[in-house]
Amino acid sequence: MQAQLSAIPETLVTKPIVIRPYLPADRTQIFWLLPRLASTYPGGLEWLDGKLHAARDGLVTCLVATLANRAIGVLIESPKGARAAKLSTLAVAAPFRRLQIGTQLVAIRKSVWCMNEIEKIHVTMEADLAPSVGPFFARFGFTETAWCVDRYGPGRDELVMSWRPDSGHEA
Repeated sequence: MQAQLSAIPETLVTKPIVIRPYLPADRTQIFWLLPRLASTYPGGLEWLDGKLHAARDGLVTCLVATLANRAIGVLIESPKGARAAKLSTLAVAAPFRRLQIGTQLVAIRKSVWCMNEIEKIHVTMEADLAPSVGPFFARFGFTETAWCVDRYGPGRDELVMSWRPDSGHEA
């Protein structure tokens, strides 16, 4: 654990990580957390701006992990019908990865899915991230359901994973 914390300023190590709903004051920091969005997804910055406005208005769920009032992680979930949703975004700032922040964000939402009898959640990711990100989601019961070839241009494939309440996984 010490090696993982070495990139974090010592003054922050003693402060608690807080996970809370998105606030409009988080907007700039959320953009900072997602630097690849513009280059990875056509219209990505406009999409994020729209999602944050929708979160402000209560139309999507956005959780923010903060440390000393600095956003270090974000989860955005969009409804897809009465009993389904898409986990649109999950990001944790590089110095804070492997500290279970992403795990906490997804676990919070998974408990809500179960309480609200959600029937299906899906998440998509760039194919090149699948070997590292896919197993993370598999721990929560997500399974591979589709590959979208050339989704964002030639050679830019996307993996789709889905969760259903009967997956039997406890994360």
